[in-house]
Amino acid sequence: NFRVYLMAGMKGDIDMASNARAKRAEDLVKIKKYDYGPEFGIGFNFFFETFIFSPEIKISNGMSNIHSRDPNLIYSSVFDKIHSRMIVFTIHLEG
Repeated sequence: NFRVYLMAGMKGDIDMASNARAKRAEDLVKIKKYDYGPEFGIGFNFFFETFIFSPEIKISNGMSNIHSRDPNLIYSSVFDKIHSRMIVFTIHLEG
């Protein structure tokens, strides 16, 4: 058996390794900690006798500018905006 599904929604991200508040960051481009945006995807369910195999692919685009501009940094003025863009491939196994 086989089933296809579509998904759409919003996402909220927290960057745990964000460097927006770093003190010694002369050679860094600072990135903000929070981001949000829409997510779209497609998935497939394959039903086997003992388990369900579900691969899915999602496309996610950030809507906010995550560049934390700092005029004291060398590379901060090079970028005007930075937006996150992701393609995520996921496999779910249900027993």
